[in-house]
Amino acid sequence: MFLLRVFWCSATFIIFTLFLVACSLPNKITVFEMESFEKIKEDTALEITDEEEIKVFSKAVKSANSEPGIVDVSDPDYKFEYGEKSYFLWISVGSGSIMKTSNTNTIYTLEKDSAKKVFEIITDNYGE
Repeated sequence: MFLLRVFWCSATFIIFTLFLVACSLPNKITVFEMESFEKIKEDTALEITDEEEIKVFSKAVKSANSEPGIVDVSDPDYKFEYGEKSYFLWISVGSGSIMKTSNTNTIYTLEKDSAKKVFEIITDNYGE
């Protein structure tokens, strides 16, 4: 009886956790090409609704590493809105960085694999 109760509690916890994780992903990510920190290029809004592509962005954000020091960077390539948050994005084939638009004092480096996948999504959609 005790083992059945432990199994039931464990199964309930796992299902609840999976439900929370599934619900925590936004249903879309909107990407904009940027001219500067303050200016979005006109007519460049791209809505990403594919669940796998959203997961790529989610993993990239969650696994990004904070970089020490004072931030001094060029204008961002892109900005993306991810749920309630938005980030500036600098991206190339093998590297990428993000910065919260609400905190431009810290920059985060994307893991190499995440940067590659985000770059592929963006270039596939923007045709660059």
